[in-house]
Formats: sequence, C-alpha cells, structure tokens
Amino acid sequence: MVSEMIVELQPQLHAGTVLLAFIFFDIVVGLAKAIMTHSYSSSTMREGLAHKIGELLGYIFGILCDISLPQLGIVLPVHLATAVCTY
Repeated sequence: MVSEMIVELQPQLHAGTVLLAFIFFDIVVGLAKAIMTHSYSSSTMREGLAHKIGELLGYIFGILCDISLPQLGIVLPVHLATAVCTY
C-alpha cells in the first residue's frame, strides 16, 4: 500500500526535491549577501524562515490534496503539489 502510494507521488516528490534545492540555495545566497554587506539581521532571517516554512506547508497541503481528492471522486488534470512548487 505504501509503496504504491510512493509510486503515485513520484512527480510530486520530484517537485519537492526541486523546492528544497531552491530553498537551500536561497538561504545560502541570502547569508552570503548578508555577510558581504555586513548587514546580518536575525529578524530578517526569522522572517525569511517563516516564508520558507509557509512554502513547505503549502507543498505538504498540495500532497495531501493529491492523495485525498481522488478518493472523494475529484480528479484534477494537474498535481496540486507540483503546481504549488511551480508557483
């Protein structure tokens, strides 16, 4: 059952990997800029972290919708998790 679900979620998992890579590079670039300009601010860092957590929660919500909507008889032409990552 779980292995079948993982196979069905392959496109969403690939999109999540790309999302995590972009989040990682955004953090690295932001830290590099802050170090170079000597403008490190923990409040700005916390705000950015909150945005990243929001992105991850949106992605998880998309996965949950992709899993549950077909069980309710609602079939969409796109994967919501992939659409959230694309946005």
